[in-house]
Amino acid sequence: MKEVNKNRILLELFDILLIAFCCVASYILLKVFSEPLNPQRSDLMVSVIAMPLCCVIGMRLCGAYNAIIKYSNVTDYFRYLLGLLSGTVLYYLAVVLLNAANVFEIPLSEVFGLFCNFLTYAAIIASRILYYYVYDIKVRSGKNKLGSRTLIVGGGELCRQLLIEMKRSSEYTPICILDDDPAKLSRKIDGVPIVGTTNSIGDICLGYDIDTIFIAMPSCTDEKRRRILKKCSDINCRVRQIPYMHELISDNLLSQAHNIHSEELLERPEISFDNQKLKEFIADKVCLVAGAGSIGGEIAYQIARYKPKMLIILDYYENNAYDVQQQLRIEHGDKLNLVTIIASVCDYERMRTVFETYKIDAVFHCAAHKHIPLMEMQPMEAIKNNILGLLNVATLAEFYRIPKFVFVSSNIAVYPKNVLGATKACCEMIMQYMAQNDNDTDFITTRFGNVLDSNGSVVPLFRKQIESGGPVTVTHPDIVRDFITLPEAASLVLQSAAMAQGGEIFVLYMNRPVKIAQLAEKLIKMYGKIPNEDIEIKFTGLRPGEMISDRALFDRANVTATENEKIFIGTQPNIDADAFFGKLSELKAASNANDATKTVALLKEIVPIFDED
Repeated sequence: MKEVNKNRILLELFDILLIAFCCVASYILLKVFSEPLNPQRSDLMVSVIAMPLCCVIGMRLCGAYNAIIKYSNVTDYFRYLLGLLSGTVLYYLAVVLLNAANVFEIPLSEVFGLFCNFLTYAAIIASRILYYYVYDIKVRSGKNKLGSRTLIVGGGELCRQLLIEMKRSSEYTPICILDDDPAKLSRKIDGVPIVGTTNSIGDICLGYDIDTIFIAMPSCTDEKRRRILKKCSDINCRVRQIPYMHELISDNLLSQAHNIHSEELLERPEISFDNQKLKEFIADKVCLVAGAGSIGGEIAYQIARYKPKMLIILDYYENNAYDVQQQLRIEHGDKLNLVTIIASVCDYERMRTVFETYKIDAVFHCAAHKHIPLMEMQPMEAIKNNILGLLNVATLAEFYRIPKFVFVSSNIAVYPKNVLGATKACCEMIMQYMAQNDNDTDFITTRFGNVLDSNGSVVPLFRKQIESGGPVTVTHPDIVRDFITLPEAASLVLQSAAMAQGGEIFVLYMNRPVKIAQLAEKLIKMYGKIPNEDIEIKFTGLRPGEMISDRALFDRANVTATENEKIFIGTQPNIDADAFFGKLSELKAASNANDATKTVALLKEIVPIFDED
């Protein structure tokens, strides 16, 4: 059984009374001011009873009662007009038929009916507009708060579209707009006032009790967006963004709005690279990306843009490989020759089959365990995957004379104080060993620090902690880190491969450290929460091998400049091939025997600077 809409019935009863009142008003006005027309009392008696019923039936048939009053628009007002005209025609048709059948003798005054119809339409539209403004005043004063009180930054066409969607949603209530165009100040868009510029965003949010800020400026410069986001980071409001114009994929803006991207928390311009050089290096090449995690996946996305002959993504974890595969299919479809392989870099025979099957031009080795505490507890697995896995793939690259082999390392390899750092240092030694003994393959190492939004980094962890109600955990109040974004890290890897001659260690230097505690506070504010009130920041203490600042790692790296002011080349001493390879054989045997104590002892022999204490 269909549920009765009580609000609609009340509205129809209200309209019946309003139309009846308009009939009486029409009779009085015509009687007083238009004596020649002189409507009869019988006109009034019949119209007060029949006209309201006919008009309400007409408006119902035209769908006028399907609209929600506070969201009514021009189309809905047209339906009211059409419904009233239909009701008037229905009324006159009934009168004519009844008179023709001699059932009743009802007087018919066309002027009276048309005047009554005009007055009725004006009264109904006025009642709807009055309701809207009363509702609007209540919402703005907070007495009838339905959704998050919202400020929109940007008063362009996108703002108008956003307002239409918000007024059809109960999630957001648009309160005011900011725009830097002086000509727009004090004006309104769909009834929402433009109250100031972006310079006053803090005062406006406080004065209007704003909960959510929408940045609807899809064509603004990166510098201006960073400036606005910096101001927003000082306010306890949730911040949402409409994507850049070229990123919009549909007309539904609210569904595409997103939280602040991690890279926007850094408040610095993105590092630029020579895209032409990358294009020349990648185009028509067969590229293998070993390890399809966050960094490997981003490398694959960037390679795909430069039209490779074939892109091979390889990972032992099928979910990683599947996610990257699907994203590439969505973006490039059949234009990209994509091969997805589920395999472990630790399986030498399986990897040999891959190298035999495909004539590979460049290998990007990203496969590695990355979590410091987990590798401290299980050093054998760090050895197997990080060191022996790299040795397998690098040896095969040498045997099959692959032109380029790029290994993704980490700053923690410079002065390793944990097992993970020591494995990375050992891997860099393997790359140096391969480089000094091979003339057909360019073995290249790329080294960078903290990748902002990679798997296991602090920002995804902070987001999860905030969304679950906290606390947000930071190891130390003074800890600082240099951060790069995933796109920057992937671009560094590709740029290094393009400009390398073999044997280099390429290092990316940021020179703008970020305090982790401040990063946590900023992210909490971006969610509209108050640090240490809504969400606690809890300091847990430094982990084994963790440093307050990683800036010393760059200083120890003994680097030289390149043509790119942000890219440096680190040095690596020559490797005693016989002694090094002998120790690697012992390390392999100990790790395969799952002897943790012997594994760590051998790792210290290979990497003398490894210091756990």
